[in-house]
Amino acid sequence: MKKKVLLAGVLMVLVGCGGGGGGGGANLDPKDVAEKAKHPTGTLTQENVDDVVNEFVELLTAEEGIPSVPGGLAPQTEYCYGDICCDVTENSVKCDCSVSGSVSAHVPSGCTSDCTIEYSYNNCAFDEECAIDGDGAVWMSSLTGGEMAYSFSGTVCGQPVDIAYYFDGTDMWYVVEVNEETFAVRGEYSNGYGWVYIKDSTGEEYHCTIVNDEVTCEGL
Repeated sequence: MKKKVLLAGVLMVLVGCGGGGGGGGANLDPKDVAEKAKHPTGTLTQENVDDVVNEFVELLTAEEGIPSVPGGLAPQTEYCYGDICCDVTENSVKCDCSVSGSVSAHVPSGCTSDCTIEYSYNNCAFDEECAIDGDGAVWMSSLTGGEMAYSFSGTVCGQPVDIAYYFDGTDMWYVVEVNEETFAVRGEYSNGYGWVYIKDSTGEEYHCTIVNDEVTCEGL
């Protein structure tokens, strides 16, 4: 029987063919992602700020192809979400992708706080040109809201994608790695223009603007 499963908004469906990312989150436990975002190791300088922003833009571009399936766990209800239909066995779910392959996830039994949900894409394809393959996990401080961290490592449309981000309850911070140092970055970018906030090991939070792909940071 096909049943409804929404996994509190964390069952991510990679429907886009996003580009690769060079973040610091590959194969990370999502709780480690949260710690990396809270405690960056790098020091932002004029020499590395362009690299930090470029890595953030790559991660943002990749993640924008990952819309979420909204809602909460409701295995008693028959359900297909668009082209995705799911089977539920106890706390595990396996969903058929519309063209081929599948995506699956497991929720720890009885967990309502400090939960880590593991998920996997098995050559999941939503069109004839792009398949997703890889593994990841989502950590949530509570199934009803609060902090959340996410990591994914695999391939999208044959291109490597490594993404890690942390949601502090208000803002989403990407973990960016440059020269083996980590930074926490949030912001927006489109067609050469945008803005970012960058946290580094000094505790500073730099505000930077991007104009024609040139980065200018206050206080740097």
